[in-house]
Amino acid sequence: MKNTILLLFFMLVMKLCAQNSSVSGKVFFKLDSSALPGATVLISGSEIGTQADYDGNFELSGLNQGKYDIIVEFVGYGKDTIKNVVLKKNSDLHIDLGLPSGPCYQFTDSNKCPIDGSSKNVIPIIYGLPGKKLMRKMKKGKIKLGGCEVTGCEPNWFCVRHQKEF
Repeated sequence: MKNTILLLFFMLVMKLCAQNSSVSGKVFFKLDSSALPGATVLISGSEIGTQADYDGNFELSGLNQGKYDIIVEFVGYGKDTIKNVVLKKNSDLHIDLGLPSGPCYQFTDSNKCPIDGSSKNVIPIIYGLPGKKLMRKMKKGKIKLGGCEVTGCEPNWFCVRHQKEF
């Protein structure tokens, strides 16, 4: 009987201390409001986190009441921290998280140098394993070799005069 009462007491305490609050929302790109599937959403200073689904939606559940800093990041885009997000006991908070443009958006498809606006001394940057033909073009200064690994965030042009990739 004593053990049963003790067990009931511990179950009641666990129920009262349960982590029932959650944060959910959508991660999007601030420039055009497009969803960012796969973006990472983390509670700062903890191991609690998730990834946004195909539509950019996320949910962090099982949180205690308190004040949190939420970090959102996505490869190729900026990183943002939303500070002092307050969760009340048994609450469901909805926040949308917009990311600024990151390093990929400094590059352009235009072959005009960003420094002087001229396309006179601009050559294309070529990626991949070069053959003999590309090596000859590189030696003549007609192209610049960018390397073999491609992430989708590479510059397309090189200004010879200003030694600037863009």
